[in-house]
Amino acid sequence: MNVKQPKAGEAQGLGDLEARITAARSAAETGDRALAERLYRELVAAGVNDVRPYCNLGVLALLEQRSDAALGWLEQAVEVDPEHPRSHLNLGMALQLEKRTAEAITVLQRAVGLDPQLAEAWNNLGYVLAQDDQPEAAMEAYQRALDLQPGYAMAAQNLSVLLANHGNPQEGEQLLRQLPLAVGQESGVLFHLGEMLRLQGKLEEELAKAELRWGSNEQPGDQFMQLRLAAQKLADQLSQVEELEARLEGMLGRREAAGSTPLSLPSRREPEV
Repeated sequence: MNVKQPKAGEAQGLGDLEARITAARSAAETGDRALAERLYRELVAAGVNDVRPYCNLGVLALLEQRSDAALGWLEQAVEVDPEHPRSHLNLGMALQLEKRTAEAITVLQRAVGLDPQLAEAWNNLGYVLAQDDQPEAAMEAYQRALDLQPGYAMAAQNLSVLLANHGNPQEGEQLLRQLPLAVGQESGVLFHLGEMLRLQGKLEEELAKAELRWGSNEQPGDQFMQLRLAAQKLADQLSQVEELEARLEGMLGRREAAGSTPLSLPSRREPEV
């Protein structure tokens, strides 16, 4: 895809480039995405040879769940500046939202290659690797994200779920409990997820202990009473798990309604690039 190159003097009529990008960013920050998009489009139409309008138009499209439009802008951003890490990060998001996992992996690997300190890129790389059934590589990527940003709630959540799915819920719970308390609104979701993992681990332990056999007598024997007590204990714990799951699903449901995703879509309306 060829990017329009500026003609002599064409961009000068737009005034100061930095001022216009600042105005677009401010509009996005205050929730006026339509104005932000218009200002960025004006810069693109003028043929400015700057990656930010293209990248931020892609981000705006991502925030509105328009992954097809985001792909177009972000592909142009990468063409304008092939060395821009956040353009690759955002392009990787758009590709994964379009279920183009193999391409997303390649692009996100490029993002972390350009900027190994970009925690969001490591988190997103972990997510797409997990989707591609590469759990060990995914865990390593999530851990890199957490090493770079120890309070990174989304990476911790992703890693804890992956650990639980691969037979290690206790380590996932421990990871969640090590998070600092001030992790924003996600802390409640993460706490309940940790509680759910803890109770599920206890359930498995109790199930193993409850492998008893019925006595040969018609009257209930000690084994029967032990089994009944164990079953009651399991039932009580299961009700707690189900309650926590329902609360967690409700919280996550509200996040999904707002466009939440395990990928690190920007928490701000329009991030710096």
